[in-house]
Amino acid sequence: MYTIAEEANVIIREADGAIIPMDCQNVDYIKYTEWLADGGMPKQFEAPLLDAVPADERMT
Repeated sequence: MYTIAEEANVIIREADGAIIPMDCQNVDYIKYTEWLADGGMPKQFEAPLLDAVPADERMT
C-alpha cells in the first residue's frame, strides 16, 4: 500500500515508510507504477509532508 504526497511529488511506501521520488528511473517508483497498473489505489496524504518526518530527522 502507498500514500501519495503530491505537494512534494513523492510516494510513501507504508510497509517501511520509505519516501519514493517520482522518478521513472527509480526502481521503487517503477514498482509503484506497476502496482497502480494492477489496480492499486494510493491514499492521499492529508497533512503537510513535514508532519510525516519527526522534527529531529528533518533536513532544513
